[in-house]
Amino acid sequence: RRHTRCSRDWSSDVCSSDLIAKTALGAEDAVPWTHEADTASALRRLKAEGLQIAAVETAVDAVELYEWAPSWPLCLVFGHERTGVSDEVMALIDVTVRIPMLGMKGSLNVATAAGVVLYELVRLRRLPLVRTAK
Repeated sequence: RRHTRCSRDWSSDVCSSDLIAKTALGAEDAVPWTHEADTASALRRLKAEGLQIAAVETAVDAVELYEWAPSWPLCLVFGHERTGVSDEVMALIDVTVRIPMLGMKGSLNVATAAGVVLYELVRLRRLPLVRTAK
């Protein structure tokens, strides 16, 4: 499977292999990735390839993460921590998913949100295997 890293704000120097290696700590060699200069173009291409495009956002009409039935293959879009996903990108989204939150805060930082959503997706993918093994 190909994994695509897209961001409209990343310049080529931010995506240099040295900076990626510093952050990824070796994972950049184990997980295929590419840099896409234009998020909307990348999403249109992925959509044409049959991927479901899901935004993780705090929108009121979003489906709760634990009630969502994702379609595979899938592309996740996480927005900027302050401004969210741009209107241009939201126009390309198939489904908006939100992480249910308790307490005073209404959202998580992007890294934490990604961890929560990715862990749930791994759990969902493994569920048939766990049921079969019992």
